[in-house]
Amino acid sequence: MSAIYRIKHDSNDDLPATPADEQWRQIDPDLADELDYDEFALLNQKAEEGGADEDDLDIDRPLKPSWVKIFLVLLALIVFILWTGASLIGDDFDWKVLSESSRLSQDEALAELEKAVVVVEGSGGSGSGFNIWPDGLVITNRHVVEDSGIITIRFNDSQVFTTSEWVDIPGVDMALLKLSGSDLPFVDVSGTLPQEGERVIIIGNPRGYDWTISEGYVFAVAYMEDTPVICLDAPVYPGSSGSPVFDENLQVTGIVFARSSQEDNKGYAIPVYYLTSFLEEVYEH
Repeated sequence: MSAIYRIKHDSNDDLPATPADEQWRQIDPDLADELDYDEFALLNQKAEEGGADEDDLDIDRPLKPSWVKIFLVLLALIVFILWTGASLIGDDFDWKVLSESSRLSQDEALAELEKAVVVVEGSGGSGSGFNIWPDGLVITNRHVVEDSGIITIRFNDSQVFTTSEWVDIPGVDMALLKLSGSDLPFVDVSGTLPQEGERVIIIGNPRGYDWTISEGYVFAVAYMEDTPVICLDAPVYPGSSGSPVFDENLQVTGIVFARSSQEDNKGYAIPVYYLTSFLEEVYEH
């Protein structure tokens, strides 16, 4: 059985005093063999008499190597950037996820949902979240914010909010962040569990690629100590924690909180009705 784990995205020397020809031989022996000192003397004489044309100098000039050096430096820089990027992203990242996200983002309905998804960052790491209220009520995982002091919430329209307070939802890995906003984009939540085989959409920030849209399906609804868990066949990576899982009606049906340590494209989500039940209880009191 594969393990399940949380996925928060955490000066020059002087030349010797020697004759000119000896200096050439010390600097570049190969070139020194090609020098015609009698021709140089003739050119100097012409220069004294009235100037020498450049064409009179009948020797092959070596090409300046500056452009070669620049090219090599740029090449090394590109290789370093690519190598560093691959190291940070990790070997398990499927680059096709980004290509698929680009395709899915052309769907107007999904592009609208994307506006309500946020990047959640704190001193303990970073993750994802989503807003469910025009004034700002963001949902994420508890493990994304629990070790943080100041928490930063970024929308994809460049709006940024900060807070140091969050509310824990008992019994599950969920937290609420109250913002002081107005007319913020938000999404609707569902009060029911998705069905096995149902198509789902996940929008989040895997590996720091913010607002990535992925497609997958529910392969099972399992139970962990009597708590239902939505099992997903979909790309889930560090940074995906707190991502909303949208059902076929484009309502949030779950919240990503973990991934499999052994199986690719296997993630796990908490049913969103834990959130709705908590909010109903709070408003009743």
